Amino acid sequence: MPVRTKEEYRQGLRDGREVYYKGELVEDVTEHPATRGMVETQGELFDLQSDPEHEDLLTFESPSTGDRVPIFYEKPTSKEDLAQRRKASKLWMDYTCGMSGRANDFLANGVTGMAIGHELFADEDADHDFSENVEDYYEYCRENDVCLTHALIDPQIDRSEASSFRLEDDSADRPGAVRKVDEDDEGIVVSGARMLATLGPQADEILLYPFGYYGEDEEDQALAFAVSADADGVRQICRPQLSRNDERNHPLSSRFDEMDTFVVLDEVHVPWERVFIDGDIEAANAWRDKTQTAYAGLTYHQTAVKDLAKAEFCFGVATMLAESTGIEEYFHVQAKLGEISTMVEQIRACVQAAEAQAYEFGDYVIPEPRPLFAVTASFPDQFPRIVDIIRDLGGSGLIGVPHWEDLEAENPLGGDVETYFRGKDIEANERLGVQKLAYEIAIGSLGSREELYERFYTGGPMRVKSNMWKNHPEKEALKERVREYGLQGADEPAASAAEQSAADDD
Repeated sequence: MPVRTKEEYRQGLRDGREVYYKGELVEDVTEHPATRGMVETQGELFDLQSDPEHEDLLTFESPSTGDRVPIFYEKPTSKEDLAQRRKASKLWMDYTCGMSGRANDFLANGVTGMAIGHELFADEDADHDFSENVEDYYEYCRENDVCLTHALIDPQIDRSEASSFRLEDDSADRPGAVRKVDEDDEGIVVSGARMLATLGPQADEILLYPFGYYGEDEEDQALAFAVSADADGVRQICRPQLSRNDERNHPLSSRFDEMDTFVVLDEVHVPWERVFIDGDIEAANAWRDKTQTAYAGLTYHQTAVKDLAKAEFCFGVATMLAESTGIEEYFHVQAKLGEISTMVEQIRACVQAAEAQAYEFGDYVIPEPRPLFAVTASFPDQFPRIVDIIRDLGGSGLIGVPHWEDLEAENPLGGDVETYFRGKDIEANERLGVQKLAYEIAIGSLGSREELYERFYTGGPMRVKSNMWKNHPEKEALKERVREYGLQGADEPAASAAEQSAADDD
């Protein structure tokens, strides 16, 4: 089938899924106040794919049906293909102001990367062809324009025993972890819980795959599979909503609240065709390494584009905020704005470097992941700094931002706002719009969530940076360069005074 429309996407979410908010079952996620905003936004992204203005950028012809399907499922064979993916993701991320970390382009790239590296999922000891399962699932997602999310982290019950934090190769109990509890001719049965499924209530499918180290006796937890969001036994528990469903006064949170959920799997039956790893410790522990070249290369490429869009949007808000009160003329303000500009250009350069250094993976071309890893290692520090700068530029003015209704009220109230909320060369209505955006980013609930979200986007910040050091491919060569040039002659015996004197005389 061709790319879906907004209405087709909405209808697909009315499938009887178990999503709970404040202890009550959500009857329809497309209408519930906690989830409907992002359903609308995600639907608009679907509609962009069939918009004549964007169709050529956002879609390609399916190799199996000839229908137009999302470009994010195309297996890239050239640097030009990578550039198109970047432009397509940039269009989507700009549309969501960089605030949609789980728009459908992210895991569409991920599933495509899995399919490119499908042979790496083969298990010679298994009765099932998991490599073929990966390919078939990729095709299913491509042909049905599936909206995906994932849930990766074990419940935070006792993190002293959590495998993702262990450094030794010993086994440990992982309370609450998803485990295989049974299997039959049709598939496996799993129970446990995972956090955190961003966009969980608004997604069609949930991917669960290894995220940490698995010991020798943890085969029951070494799993990778996909389940439908409406599968029997799948329950999602929502966090409190960030949106007040007031698009005018809360322009970001009302549209971009990707609800995060705690996913419970209560004896969920997963058909064999949706299983990708089953008890293969080696494959589970090598998940990131095995998929670095394709899965990580494509998903981190999209992530860096998302970070670029978010940084650019915040740079625009910060600039307009400063100009609205004339403080952009001060040198220290210019320096702060320059900090954000520097971040923008650094991210852009890393994206371009990843494409320029792209390499062949079989018949396909994958972005070089190292510049993209540099983005994901630095953005958890950069985004909080951006937020701090916006707070500094707005000052206490961000606390007392009037409502649009105050400006539109009859005098004297409307006149008061018009008179006293104007800025330098800017009317009250335009300044009000800028202030509301700055409020949402800097001190609103969405901004606080985004700050924490970015901090742990690819795992703990310290672990991400540690991996940057551990996995640097030129460490030994750089150490040798230090010895050769920096310590040149330093390891030779010192000349005696007489020898030095003779050398001076010569």
